[in-house]
Amino acid sequence: MQRQVLKLAKAVIKNKNLIEERSTEVLGLLTSGYSRQDISKHCKNKWDIKRSQADEYIKKAKEQLSIKREEDINYYRNIQLDRLTAAYNESWAKIKSGDKNFIGLMKCVLQALDQMNKVTGLYSPIVLEAFTGDLNPHNRAFEAIRDILNSIKDDGGITDNEI
Repeated sequence: MQRQVLKLAKAVIKNKNLIEERSTEVLGLLTSGYSRQDISKHCKNKWDIKRSQADEYIKKAKEQLSIKREEDINYYRNIQLDRLTAAYNESWAKIKSGDKNFIGLMKCVLQALDQMNKVTGLYSPIVLEAFTGDLNPHNRAFEAIRDILNSIKDDGGITDNEI
């Protein structure tokens, strides 16, 4: 009895491996532009299987493709977030150090934040409009910065060209 169970378990593992190998091969055909009909012919010629079984391999291959695409999206999203974070940190460090290009650097900081929100999916114009009354959340920030700079200018601290 134990031998039969062991034999059955080995057969199931072998069958699972066979399915994975075949669906991976079919995935290669799909990504090479083969049509469903071409893949079915390939499966019939290579493995002597019917169209319905070939369709199962195509279905499995598409699932693998979907998983791979999601992994790629996450990978590139993380790269983009790293770049935006670096740009944000660099601009913010310059602002803190007293760099004279305050407006330009603030724009960089706000644009980096905006892009990070979009990349992560946290950006929602409807929510922003509901809370701020404005689709562009940076308009208020820029206005506040301009007000601060104008008050400094009025005190003789900066010129019009710097604003």
